[in-house]
Amino acid sequence: MKTEPYTRQMRERFTEASTLTSSNNDAILTQATDSTSGLRDNAEKASSRGQRTF
Repeated sequence: MKTEPYTRQMRERFTEASTLTSSNNDAILTQATDSTSGLRDNAEKASSRGQRTF
């Protein structure tokens, strides 16, 4: 069957992406105590780029 290598490749790519996402979530959770300064930094960066922050 021709599609098998492609589906396997896509499956591997998606599992890679999900593991990356879960590790990012862990990093975000560990940084939650310092979230206020991070939010302020992000707001300043966004406003300097001309984006609206809420």
